[in-house]
Parts: sequence; structure tokens; C-alpha cells
Amino acid sequence: MLYLPATNGQPTYVPTITPLAGYVLVVLDILDFKFWAYINGQWVDLAQGDATAAQNAAISQAQTLANAAQTNAISQAQTLANTAQANAISQAQTLANTAQSGAASQAQTYANTAQANAIAAAKTYTDQQVASITISKYTVSTLPANPQNGWLAFATDGLNSGQSSGSGTGCLVSGNKNSQWIAVWSGAPVAS
Repeated sequence: MLYLPATNGQPTYVPTITPLAGYVLVVLDILDFKFWAYINGQWVDLAQGDATAAQNAAISQAQTLANAAQTNAISQAQTLANTAQANAISQAQTLANTAQSGAASQAQTYANTAQANAIAAAKTYTDQQVASITISKYTVSTLPANPQNGWLAFATDGLNSGQSSGSGTGCLVSGNKNSQWIAVWSGAPVAS
């Protein structure tokens, strides 16, 4: 690796190596003795706050991806729910107009089925969005030892808010300056 002076807020030498997902490329500027990290396509000066800027950039990128997936899932679920509701209302009105016995029961059954289908479709869509994020996935017990500050991974059995031990559905985790895996949503060490 070449160590060249910095210009215009980034190291002169721009490596041709792309870091693996969850890893950070670090460069030393020999004139200023600054360490630079290449994270998510941008250079971050690690001299600021014990690599806090690098961690924040990585967490921000992960949060942006998670927010986009959540927004898309909510939109898809709302569209499916609105369609299901319109179909349920139409079916109920038809049954009521023809005075068939059990119209209310059939409409309720149809609405319940439509709601269940909408929820299942929203979950599938969310799972597809999360699966499209290219972050390494591990169980909590197989996360790499001694993570570096700013590393990202997805703990497939990590606990989220309100989940009990052994029932984790997975969460985004980040390495901290103490070489621990931290659940991004809580800021506490990840558990399963």
C-alpha cells in the first residue's frame, strides 16, 4: 500500500481495492499523520472522535437502507390492504344486496383472508428488501470475534425490542471501539 499526502480532504492515493462488505479500508496520510477510512464510497477522517465519524457513516448508510425498505414495505402493505378492503366491501355489498344467508359471515371471512394475505405479502416484500441489502449475515454466536469499530453485519437471530431470549428475528449490528457487536437499534451488545 502506498502512503501519500492528502489533498482536498482525502488521501492522494485512491486504492483500486474495494473492501469486502463489513470491512473498512484505512489509509495513513504521512504528512499530517491522519488516518482515513474508505466507507460506503466516501473518505472519512478517522482523527475525529476515535472513529466516531466512520461508525456514524456506516450506521447512517445502514439506517438509510433500512428506512427505504420499511417505507417500501409500508407502502406495499397499504396498497394491498386498500385493495383487500375494497374487494371485501364489494363482496359484502353483493352478498347483502342478494340477501344470501350468511352474507355477513362470508364477508367477514373474505375480509379476514384478504387481511391475512396482505400481511403475508407485506412480510414477504420486507424480507425481500432486507435480503437485497448486501451485509454479511451471521447468527449471534457466529459473529466474527473482535470486530473493528464501524464493521456492519446482520445478526439473523439478534433480539429486537420486546423479543425474549431465543426468539430473535434478526437485527443490524455494528462493531464498536471496544471490539463488541452492538445492536444498532438499541446501542447495547447484541443478544439472541
